[in-house]
Amino acid sequence: MKQVIIITGASSGFGALTARALAQAGHTVYASMRETTGRNAPQVDEASRFAREKNVDLRTVELDVALQESVNAAMQQIVRENERLDVVIHNAGHMVFGPAEAFTSEQLAQLYDINVLSTQRVNRAALPFLRKQGKGLVVWVGSSSTRGGTPPYLAPYFAAKAGMDALAVSYAGELARWNIETVIVVPGAFTSGTNHFANAGVPDDKARLAEYESGPTVELADQIRKGFQLTAPPHADVSEVAEAIVKVVDMPFGKRPFRVHVDPAEDGAEIVNGVADRVRAEMLRNMALADLLRPTGGTARREVSQANLQPNVEVNIPQSGEKIMSNSSSKGTALITGASRGIGAVYADRLAKRGYDLILVARREEPLKALAASLSSASGGHITPIVADLNNETELAKVETKLKDDPSITLLVNNAGFASVAPLLDADIEKMEEMIALNITALTRLTYAAAPAFVKRGTGTIINIGSAAGISVEAMNGVYGASKAYVLALSHSLQHELAGKGIRVQAVLPGRTATDGWEVAGLPWQQQPASIIMPVEDMVDAALVGLDQGELVTIPSLHNGDEWTRFEAARRGMLPQFGTSVPAPRYRNQARRPA
Repeated sequence: MKQVIIITGASSGFGALTARALAQAGHTVYASMRETTGRNAPQVDEASRFAREKNVDLRTVELDVALQESVNAAMQQIVRENERLDVVIHNAGHMVFGPAEAFTSEQLAQLYDINVLSTQRVNRAALPFLRKQGKGLVVWVGSSSTRGGTPPYLAPYFAAKAGMDALAVSYAGELARWNIETVIVVPGAFTSGTNHFANAGVPDDKARLAEYESGPTVELADQIRKGFQLTAPPHADVSEVAEAIVKVVDMPFGKRPFRVHVDPAEDGAEIVNGVADRVRAEMLRNMALADLLRPTGGTARREVSQANLQPNVEVNIPQSGEKIMSNSSSKGTALITGASRGIGAVYADRLAKRGYDLILVARREEPLKALAASLSSASGGHITPIVADLNNETELAKVETKLKDDPSITLLVNNAGFASVAPLLDADIEKMEEMIALNITALTRLTYAAAPAFVKRGTGTIINIGSAAGISVEAMNGVYGASKAYVLALSHSLQHELAGKGIRVQAVLPGRTATDGWEVAGLPWQQQPASIIMPVEDMVDAALVGLDQGELVTIPSLHNGDEWTRFEAARRGMLPQFGTSVPAPRYRNQARRPA
C-alpha cells in the first residue's frame, strides 16, 4: 500500500538513502531539510533529478527541526497536498567527537536539541494528524551506542541518542491506544557511506582540548578512529539501513517488530536491548497494561473523515470498560514446530509472554488447538495452530510456504523431533529412517525456507533444538546422536554465513529433560534418576537466557561454561591444520607399506 511519508534530516546519509529507497518502493516521500534554497539547494536539485529519472514520487520540503514554526508548516503542507500523513521517520541528528570535558554545556544543550528535542517538535506537529486518522507509523532511527559497546570521545552524542531512545520507548506506549505503531531502527557504527564522522562537531574549549591532545591521551583520538575501522566488517554497507526501513514500512500494520538492528559490527546492542525490552514488556503486563505493547488495530476508535483532518481536534479514545484485543505483536511472529507438548509447548508459553504472536505446528490436532486457545486467552495475542506431520512431504511444504511468504515471522524454533535409546543393531531401520526425516530433513527444509526470507527482511532468529547427545554420541542411539550432531553442525554453518546479514542463530543442546518424548524413546523420564532430569520449564528458560546473552550454543545443564569455550577453541585450533598436502608424520612410514 502506498504511504505518505515524511523523513527528517534527508539531505544526506541515512536520510537521503532512505528517502530514495522508499520512493523507489512506490511511496510518496517528503525528504525534509533546512535551507532548501540555500546551502541545501544542490540536494534539492539532486532529489528532483532522481525523481524524474526514476519516475518516483520523491519530494523535498523545507523543515528546520530546530524551529517549531518550520516543522508545523511542513506538516500542514504535506497534509494539504495529500489529505493524509501515514509515516513519520525521525532521522535528523548530529554527532560530535572529542573529550567530553572540552565540550561546553551550551554545546551539549545544542546537541540534545538536534537529536532529541527535534523529535518532540516533529511529534507535536505530526501526531495530531495521525491520531485523528486513527492509524500511523512512527520510525525512530536510533543508535547501537545507546546500549552497545561504546568507546570514549563520543559522550555528548551517546547521551543524546540514549535520550531519544528513551523518548521513543515511552511514546510507543502512549500511542498504542491511538492505533499508532512504533519501530526503533538501531544502526551500528558505519564508518563510510555517511557524513557522521566527516562532519562531526568538535569541542569549543580549545584550551581544554589541547590538554587532552598533549597529555596521556595524546594518541587516544586516533586510536578510537582506527578502532572503529577494525570493528567495521568489510561487507558493511550503509544502504542496509535504508533497506531495513523500507522493509519495516512495507510490513502489514501491526506486524512490525518493535526494534530492528542493523549492526554489522554486532557491538552487543541487540542483546542488551532484547533484555531491556523484555523487562519493559513484563512490567507493563504486571501492571495490567499489556495492550500498550502494540497498537489496538482500531477496534476502539471512531472513524474520522479525511476532509476534517486538522491538528488540535479532539478524537475519541477507547471508552472505560472497552476491551482492547491486540491484532499484532511488537516482536513479530514465532513459528514453533513440535509445539503441542513438552519443549515446544513451553517455548510457546514463554514466547507469548515475551510479546510474540505464535504459529504452532504439530501433528496432534486436539492438544495443539487446546494449547492455542489457552495461550490466546492468556496473552491476547494471535495464536495460529497448523496441524501438520512434518514427515509428510505435502504437509511439510505447507509450513515451508508459510515461512517464505509471511513477513510477520521473525523467529523459527526448530523443535520437532524424536529420540531412541535402542542400541543401533536392535533398532528398527524404518523408525531410524523416520527419525532422520524429522530430525534432519524437515529441520533443514524449514531452515532453508526461513533463512532466505529472514535475510530478505533484514531480521530474524533461528533456534535449533539439538541435544547434548549430539556431542556425547555414545550416550543414546547412534542415529539419534548423529542427527543431533547434524543440528549442531548446521547451526555453526548458519551462524558463519548469516551473522553479517542480521540473522541470529542459536543451537540449544538440552541434557535429559522431563518430557514425554522419553516414552517414545523407550525409557520414560520417571524411571530415570531425578538428579539427571531437568524440568522442561527450567530448560527452556535457561535456553532463552542464553539467547538473550547472544550465545550460539546453549547447554542448559553445563555448569562450567568454560569447558565449552575450551572445547570450541580446541576444535577451531585444528581447522588450519586440515588444509595441507602432506600427511601427518605419524602416518608417513605406514603409508609407504603395501596394504
